[in-house]
Amino acid sequence: MIKIMSIALPMTLALVACDGPREQIGEEVDNINQDDGLLTEGPAEQAGEIADQQAEMLGDRMDERADELEDQADKVVDEAKARADAIRERAETLEDRADGI
Repeated sequence: MIKIMSIALPMTLALVACDGPREQIGEEVDNINQDDGLLTEGPAEQAGEIADQQAEMLGDRMDERADELEDQADKVVDEAKARADAIRERAETLEDRADGI
C-alpha cells in the first residue's frame, strides 16, 4: 500500500500542478455539484480551463505590447539624445565665435 501511495501521490500532484487556478476552482465546484461521483470533468472545470487559457493569452499579448512600448521609448530616448548632442554642438560653435570677438 505504501509503495502504491509513493507512486500515486507524485503523479497526482503533477496532474494538479498542470491545472490553472480557474480550472482548479471549476473542478472543486464540479466535485461539490456531482451526486453520483461519476463526473470526471464537468462544465465548471471546462469553463475554468478556457478562462485560464484566455488569461494566459491576454498576459502574452500584454507582454508583447510592453515590449513594443519599450522599443518605442528607446527610440524616443535615442532621438532626444541625438537632438541634445546637436544643440550642444551649436552652443559650442557659438561660444567659440563669442571667444573670437
